[in-house]
Amino acid sequence: MSWARYFTPAPALERLGLTCLGVGWQEGALRPCGPRTLDSYALVLVVRGDGWIDADGVRHPISAPAAVWLRPGMRHAYGPHQGWEEWWTLCDGSAAEIYLELGWIGRAGPVTTLDADIARRMVQIFVKMRRTLAEGPVDVDAILAAVLHELMLTGRESGVRRHPLVAHALPQSAAHRQTRMLPSVDITRPGSARSA
Repeated sequence: MSWARYFTPAPALERLGLTCLGVGWQEGALRPCGPRTLDSYALVLVVRGDGWIDADGVRHPISAPAAVWLRPGMRHAYGPHQGWEEWWTLCDGSAAEIYLELGWIGRAGPVTTLDADIARRMVQIFVKMRRTLAEGPVDVDAILAAVLHELMLTGRESGVRRHPLVAHALPQSAAHRQTRMLPSVDITRPGSARSA
């Protein structure tokens, strides 16, 4: 069983930083995918089963639940040993590059092992994408872009603590938020501001 949808987003949506080029789901004894090279980023969320990926000449095991992150230009092939269930999306944009640079997606390699809660939340986001497509709103491209950001941010929870730049920046940003409190405003007196 499977379903898939592919898109050509409006050029103006590229300014959102992330555009959805395709989304789908499949399960069963699937044939291996590839070898191939994509022009875009891809996420394959394996929620049941196990298999392998050959990425840039190196074989990596995949055991559900796992996120498989593919970068543009990465030569790859992947598939299940006997069968699995997967959700996938193709996306592109400057935000994907930033997520990769920060180590939030695929920094340690193409396969990120997920804990069950994160995998469940990511499946819920994919279901939201499918529901949005079924409802067919006029602004479906913009909604999918927003949902992709949610998907990437959820996936980051498995890798964010591993990247030294992010691990160093997170405590600083928390301290920065505490010291940069804006003055409160008394809305009953126009033009007034008082310290909190």
